[in-house]
Amino acid sequence: IVLGGMESPIIFLSLPVVLLSGLLMGEIFGAAMVGLTGLAYGTLLLFENANLLPSATTFLNPTRQWAFLGASLVLVAFFARLSLGSIQEELLRSHQNELDLALSNRKLETLRTNLASRVEDRTRDLQRRALQLQVAVEVGQTISSMRDLDQLLGRVTELISERFGFYHAGIFLLDDTGEFAVLRAANSPGGKQMLAKGYSLKVGEVGIVGYVTKRHEPRIALDVGLDAIHFKNPFLPDTRSEMALPL
Repeated sequence: IVLGGMESPIIFLSLPVVLLSGLLMGEIFGAAMVGLTGLAYGTLLLFENANLLPSATTFLNPTRQWAFLGASLVLVAFFARLSLGSIQEELLRSHQNELDLALSNRKLETLRTNLASRVEDRTRDLQRRALQLQVAVEVGQTISSMRDLDQLLGRVTELISERFGFYHAGIFLLDDTGEFAVLRAANSPGGKQMLAKGYSLKVGEVGIVGYVTKRHEPRIALDVGLDAIHFKNPFLPDTRSEMALPL
């Protein structure tokens, strides 16, 4: 600048610097750069007009130089503000697109989780049905291979308990009078104690077994503590749910 003064080509390199400062650093920093650049230009003009700096031949009089300086700074500020506004709008649009994409991803993730849960539930259901069929086949094979009723019923309770993970399984048969349901087979330690004592229940009066043998329909108590019909058996203290099915 000293070699060429205000008419040096290098003076115009400061204009892109001001423009980029406004674009990259924001409006306040850009305005500060415009002010500082204007101050520097004005100081340079004053020094040149006072012949304090050597400069090239001046083609513009001082008034035109000041006008040129002011117009240049105004144009720089205008284009900086215009470009900054455009960039801000683009950033806002990009941010909104990111939010929309994140929302879509959350919805897709929710759908994927729900689908995976449904598939898992369906798989468990199919596995449960396959297990039921397997147990039915094994019970059928046991029936066809055994002729002793007590052995047959005992093996059936063992298969049911093992395959389904039941705490206790037992089979009751009605006595000759039809008044009592007599325990004929059981797999649990408590059930075997009941067998040894000749355990029986009054039909239609005692517990869920008595209810089922009277009405000939199944009954399930998911929580025996809330079931009015359930009979608390001292031989089976860990019972939490109970199901009885008529044969």
